[in-house]
Amino acid sequence: ISYHTCDHIVFSNDYDKNYAVNLFKIDSKKASVIPNSVDINIFKPSNMPKKEKSSIFVGNFNLFKNLENLINAFKDLKGVTLSVVGSGELKAKLIKKVKENNLENTIVFLGRIPNEELPSIYNKHELFILPSFIEGNPKALLEAMSCGVICIGSNVKGINSVITHNVSGYLCETDSESILNVIKFAHSNSKKNDMIVRNALDYIKNHHSIEVICKKELELYYQILLSKKLKRDS
Repeated sequence: ISYHTCDHIVFSNDYDKNYAVNLFKIDSKKASVIPNSVDINIFKPSNMPKKEKSSIFVGNFNLFKNLENLINAFKDLKGVTLSVVGSGELKAKLIKKVKENNLENTIVFLGRIPNEELPSIYNKHELFILPSFIEGNPKALLEAMSCGVICIGSNVKGINSVITHNVSGYLCETDSESILNVIKFAHSNSKKNDMIVRNALDYIKNHHSIEVICKKELELYYQILLSKKLKRDS
């Protein structure tokens, strides 16, 4: 009901917008896409040294994040570490899985971290990995890209609209073998990684900075107010 009675609906990605428009028979003119924003003055690259062959995941511990396959990928990775930031319903199960596979020295759970501390955490790592089965417009991915971290994401809606494979990051499938192979590839591709970081920083600045997103929001508010005024005056 709210979809049809509100003045306008804002989605964070095209997939959700098109899905809702088709399912609920919404007038497409009253639906827009405005993605998430990142404060690029806070989430930015730093000069701190990165831990060699280090990776990080940031997010909720739920089934959609595909963390079990991420852990499985690290069974066959030698010398590569993974920091896991966040918490959620699968926390105990994931910790148990790490212990059962003797990966305690490889995969470390850091718990929840305050948002203001995340930039320094991102900047300590070489790779950010988001192997989700589905996403909207993942804030953690945008933050990691804005910090100049090389990003790996699964080739699913919500991620492949942000990462262009081999241009601004790397895409993998959701199975553990594909995740493993792309991590290996990213760590062995140092020459191309510099270009990927530059492209990712440009993408975030041009599409997700607070200035860009606020401009889109203000333009939308103006259009809505103008439309309501024209209706009143007609």
